[in-house]
Amino acid sequence: MRSRSIVPGDVKNKFERAKQAKIRLVKQVVLSTLNYVVLVSPVDTGRYRGAHSLAPNKPRKTKTAKATKVNPPSATLFDGEKVLGTVFDSVEKKKIYLYNPLIYAWPIEFGHSKQAPNGVYTRAHMRAKKQWKELARKNKGIRK
Repeated sequence: MRSRSIVPGDVKNKFERAKQAKIRLVKQVVLSTLNYVVLVSPVDTGRYRGAHSLAPNKPRKTKTAKATKVNPPSATLFDGEKVLGTVFDSVEKKKIYLYNPLIYAWPIEFGHSKQAPNGVYTRAHMRAKKQWKELARKNKGIRK
């Protein structure tokens, strides 16, 4: 006896379209958040601003701040887009980390910068949360 698909092609197509729409929304929010982090980063030498990174599953570890290359903000955003392109190629990659591996990133986040007294990532997180709520309201048909 031949096995038949219990899901008609029409339903499969709808499922695939919804999945792609969800991926587009995730990319939109992540890139928007990365862009925001870069824009609100305090600037002295530009090193902190250019060191923001995205990584799937877990942040890459660097032993010292010297191991981090300095990117202009546009290169940081371009690298983020490349990472996002690979994240969704694999089903097991479900977390995306936005981080800055520089030694002084932690003090900046907790108020040791006059240019960013309320931190950078905390503000970005609150903004991303607000974006998710807004997108969820607009796209009620797309669920987890």
